[in-house]
Amino acid sequence: MLAAAGLGVAFNAKPAVRASADTSLNLPYLDAVLFLLGFSREEVVDAAAARELGPLLSQLPELKAHHKTAQG
Repeated sequence: MLAAAGLGVAFNAKPAVRASADTSLNLPYLDAVLFLLGFSREEVVDAAAARELGPLLSQLPELKAHHKTAQG
């Protein structure tokens, strides 16, 4: 499956899967993939706010602080 994908991302994967993937992420949040795809932090925060993902922002203090600063 990873070989057929345009970009194979091993997310919290075992070593054998990480070895066959283009890249791997060992982070607790899947939204980190968005940064690999070229989205900026501001775009991710704005999208989260637009979709009313308050619980997600409360789990990510750094993004929440950035979001509050961007809104003034």
